[in-house]
Amino acid sequence: MRSDELFTEIKFVIENFGEPLTELFEETLVLAEQHAADVTALKIIFNSLVTIAKCFYSLNYQDLPEFFEDNMSRWFPRFLPLLKLQNKLLYTDDSEEVGLLEMLKSQVCENVALYAQKYDEEFAPFLPGFVETVWELLLSTSQEVKYDLLVSNAIKFLTSVAERPNMLSCSATRTLSRIFVRKFLFPT
Repeated sequence: MRSDELFTEIKFVIENFGEPLTELFEETLVLAEQHAADVTALKIIFNSLVTIAKCFYSLNYQDLPEFFEDNMSRWFPRFLPLLKLQNKLLYTDDSEEVGLLEMLKSQVCENVALYAQKYDEEFAPFLPGFVETVWELLLSTSQEVKYDLLVSNAIKFLTSVAERPNMLSCSATRTLSRIFVRKFLFPT
């Protein structure tokens, strides 16, 4: 249900918080690169990245704000490599404990699923890279319990893409259904 009061509040928050959040995201990614070998710093940095990604989702959920539409090129090219990121310092040995890297990848998948579902036209330029990367992520993820939410959000994204005929013209998604069935429903 859309209310003018809610949208007035969201607009106010984005006008005052959109740019600082975007800058914080960009600067936090730089810190992640600079401290890639420091486990203590990485835990703080990746916890911050998870929170930033959740804020992004929340601010984009009701409607596509003009600020984020105008700044998609600052967010999505930076989300994409996070799905490919590997750092042993951020993994947990426990098969059930979700690590910060899995949390971040899961949230990024949820963010791109939101855009694929609700803002497909605006998201179209970024779609092929995310389809391919999320697919590769699914193929490389083990069946441990700690990956359940990540796998669920990744499948949610790919399902969102497969359900939209206008997105299926993308070369990266043409064989999505066939591969999905072969890999997950009837594995050999």
